[in-house]
Order: sequence, then structure tokens, then C-alpha cells
Amino acid sequence: MTRAELQGIARAMCAVAEDVKQVFFAGRALHLREFVNALGHRKCQQRKIKVVSGTEAAALFEDRELDWSVLSHSGITVEYASVAHPDAWPQPGKPGTESLAEVVDELERLGQYLGEGAQFDLLDTEAISAYDSSLTAIKAIRATSAQGVSSAVAVAVELLGVGDDVTVAGASGWICMGADGLARSKAVQVVEVDAEHRQPRLVATEWPKESASKGGLCGT
Repeated sequence: MTRAELQGIARAMCAVAEDVKQVFFAGRALHLREFVNALGHRKCQQRKIKVVSGTEAAALFEDRELDWSVLSHSGITVEYASVAHPDAWPQPGKPGTESLAEVVDELERLGQYLGEGAQFDLLDTEAISAYDSSLTAIKAIRATSAQGVSSAVAVAVELLGVGDDVTVAGASGWICMGADGLARSKAVQVVEVDAEHRQPRLVATEWPKESASKGGLCGT
């Protein structure tokens, strides 16, 4: 979608019904930035609009062309689904949410090997994803290495049992995988782009119905 098209949609927002207060945006971060910037120049400045998007929105914090004043003074807010947020863990009564404390301790221990001044940003969802992916793979490799070097097939089979035979406490909470190799029973963090501090602010934690109803890890 071109910048002109996004600007046209932003202008049209003033013409939609007053009870429409949310806009769902599915697209890349650069298009989201263009849309948000365009909303800052709409005629109906008094009208508050919430833009709801996916994980791509996390890239807004690194986008030098984002007009932060739009999110500070023009009644525009951006919320998106995040892989994780440190304020979500731990949560009393939610199985597995104590895992972040273990991750922080481990990262601080590893930091001693990286030299003085090493910093870990638990708001960096890409770093969290990389950490959790590596941690899950390591767990599977170790679980299959009793007889020597693990084969790729053995590790792949072990990964399908993550959440059952193998538990992985990641920075994004407990990691569980289904027979299709995809994550399941995973909490999703809803965060808002905090313009004042220029970082994601936790709004809510949403759990899959099967996990919430069964009250256990991995929906068991």
C-alpha cells in the first residue's frame, strides 16, 4: 500500500461513524508508521482513535521516521500483541509465570562473561524470541544426548514433546508445543506504545480458552 493510500484512509477516518473508535491494522511496521503519522494530520483532532495491530508494531520503537508527537498529543494510541512483557510475570495463580525470574537470574549470570556494563533489555521482543528459541532447542538436544551426539530427527521428535516430557521456562513464559510443532496454550501480551517513555506498556494478558479452563500448564 502506498503512502498516498494510507493518507487517504487516515483522512477518511473523520467521516466514519462516531462510535467507531478502533482501527485494526494488518501490515508491516513501515506502513503502520505511515498510517500513524497520517492520522496526526486528520481534521478531527478531537476524536480519539485506537490503532490495534500485530507483533510487527514493536518495530515502531526503532523507527526514526515515526512522529512521536502524534502519539503524545493527537488522541491516537497504538496497541499490539506482543510475544512477552516483563510486567506480565509473575502473576499469582497463573501456572508457569514465575519463569521470568529464572530467566533474569540466568541472563545476569551470563552477563558476567560478556564484560562489565552488559545490559539485557527484557522489553526487546526479538531478543526474547531468540533466547526462547535457543533455550528450547538446547533442552531438546540435552534430552536426547544421553547416547552421544543427538541426531536432527531425534531432536525434532523431542521438540514435539515440549510441555509434556520436557518443560521449558522461557522469558515469554512456559513454552509448550503441539504435534504440529507450533506453540500452544501460550499467553499473549497486549501492550500499548507509550509515547512518553518510548517503550511498550502492558495493558493486559490474554490466555487461550483451553489453558484458562483447564487451569494448568500447556492446557493439561
